[in-house]
Amino acid sequence: MRRFISVLLVMLLLSSCAVDKETDGEIVVNNSENNYIYLANEKFATDQYLEEYDIQRQFQTLTTGLCETENAFYSLTDDFIIYIDKQSGYSGVLCGKPECTHGTIDCNGQVYVAAGLTVYDHQLYWVGWEKVEFGQVSHLYLWRMDLDGTNREKVKQMDEELNSMLNGDRFVQIHRGYVYMAGGTSIVNKGIPSESTIVYAESMNSDEEPIIIINKEHFNEPSPHHRIQLIGNQLYIMI
Repeated sequence: MRRFISVLLVMLLLSSCAVDKETDGEIVVNNSENNYIYLANEKFATDQYLEEYDIQRQFQTLTTGLCETENAFYSLTDDFIIYIDKQSGYSGVLCGKPECTHGTIDCNGQVYVAAGLTVYDHQLYWVGWEKVEFGQVSHLYLWRMDLDGTNREKVKQMDEELNSMLNGDRFVQIHRGYVYMAGGTSIVNKGIPSESTIVYAESMNSDEEPIIIINKEHFNEPSPHHRIQLIGNQLYIMI
């Protein structure tokens, strides 16, 4: 059976655009075709590559989570963030606590069902569940940590309603002030079960409502495959 792949361009380049209004931490841009683009900061109003704020596209097809700085590679495993020093070749768990055994939930390098690891504004950012003791409720957060494994903290809790809809793995990219999430959800429409693709964006630093970019049903299509790719102020979605 032949399967078809849809590739959608859903955000337009910012050429010939004017800033319409500015809100708390967000700039709304309206172009000549009346399509709205949300910018977290006016410095993002360019299609030029911004090293400190754009995803490292050379690694974004990998589901393991990989990124790099001038001195090291960083990667996600099932349980940890690890680093590889480029000069020495030494690798290990990225934890800046000198006495840590990396065996408890207090370890800076320990993660739980994490995705989207990236270097953003000179820190590591990722999305992952909070690892808690047995019987406690876990939540999904945006996290950040210094490149030496210190100062790990929660940036914000991700939207619970949207995340509860997603099945299994989610594809995550952190780019220009937003966390982009893509995944599938099971739905029932008029008694017919089907799958749906959801792509949305959440601000990294404010409590504004998530932006629903696409919510597309695929009737009689089991487990559609999703990928997203951000290039400047363009977002490509592959289904």
